[in-house]
Amino acid sequence: MHPEDQRIVEYARELCGQLNKTKLDPRTVSWVDRLPITRIVIFRGVIMLPRLLMGKLSPEEWKPLLASSIVYNDQKFLFGAMFRGFFLPMTAAVFALVAVLLVVLRMSKSPLFQELLFTTVAGYTVFSLFMMRRLFSTMRNLYFVADAKAAEIVGRESFIQVLAKIDALNLHHRPRFIGRWNVSPNTHQRLEKLKEDTSLPGSG
Repeated sequence: MHPEDQRIVEYARELCGQLNKTKLDPRTVSWVDRLPITRIVIFRGVIMLPRLLMGKLSPEEWKPLLASSIVYNDQKFLFGAMFRGFFLPMTAAVFALVAVLLVVLRMSKSPLFQELLFTTVAGYTVFSLFMMRRLFSTMRNLYFVADAKAAEIVGRESFIQVLAKIDALNLHHRPRFIGRWNVSPNTHQRLEKLKEDTSLPGSG
């Protein structure tokens, strides 16, 4: 393993210990083509990093991104937010839809039957589309929450400096197989959000 990759692994292991995520057990680094800029995945001991940033950052500069990624990819962190923001209201909507449909179907001989059925289905469809948009928004906002938590660990200013450095590289990359479905914020959006967060130590 390259010495710099080894140092990245050491930083990742250190952060996993701080965040009580030692089960991730990072042991090696893999530079991957199909990853958005600043996106990191740790899976089965492999730290997957975007190849476009290979050699662009020092091992120390990877530390804030590693911390944010470990927080973001925490299953409890993701599931809790998605359950409250999406699955719970969608479950309630399904039960409501079934209840309304049962009432409407009993009115099959009514002259308003078709209108009521169409209104019910259309209303549920509109609500579902709204909830899908809300889900994407929630997933995007979780990146900002993870960045804020990471900044508390590694320091807000050092995180801002790393994001600013990446942003200045102008690496506008939309990976294959993700493309338009990539809901993660870009580097500039993460940078501006971190700058705006006045709740963090060191903010002006």
